[in-house]
Amino acid sequence: MDIAVKFGKETHTVHLEGTDTLNDLKNAIADVIFVPPCAQRLAGIKATDNNATLASLKAKKVMVMGTPVHEFSLHDKHFEMDPNERIERVLWNLKYLKSKGELQEEYCTQALLMLDSVDVAGDQPLREKRKQAIQTVEQMGGE
Repeated sequence: MDIAVKFGKETHTVHLEGTDTLNDLKNAIADVIFVPPCAQRLAGIKATDNNATLASLKAKKVMVMGTPVHEFSLHDKHFEMDPNERIERVLWNLKYLKSKGELQEEYCTQALLMLDSVDVAGDQPLREKRKQAIQTVEQMGGE
């Protein structure tokens, strides 16, 4: 099924199956416009469950609101960000740079420092997410 995705003045089309979920749609959108799934607000879909299938949502077009990673500074100390969102934004920022052919080792080093600064405060799932993110950054840096 094709879903029209409007973001700003542009409209993109993502191709998914009816059995795919809202979460799959958000990831497909992020691959196109580089707004991380955690930061997307979707208009045109009435669902609160990210596991709802697209067939059940009858989604044909959506409008996305959110800030792309390349327009957002992770270095802003005055901006409080949820640790999960910080981890996602670090990874999506690197994916964006890689897609543009601009990924350099220094960006990977900065990303590792940012991930190191995420306070997991004894939260085991968050600690595991950060660990996986660090492994991803290390792999991207070695490519």
